[in-house]
Amino acid sequence: MNALKEEHINKVSLIAFTKNDIGNAFWNSIGWTKREDLNYYDFTLNEANITAFNQ
Repeated sequence: MNALKEEHINKVSLIAFTKNDIGNAFWNSIGWTKREDLNYYDFTLNEANITAFNQ
């Protein structure tokens, strides 16, 4: 985060799976804020090449 600040980057975002309780707890514990103002969408182009991490 300090390196980003040194580069004058004002805001960063990340994506965490909703079922990733450990990850979400971590990001929350270090001060990241969950956004409620947007939706994130995907469009699958090659179903055979998808790895499911959120099952």
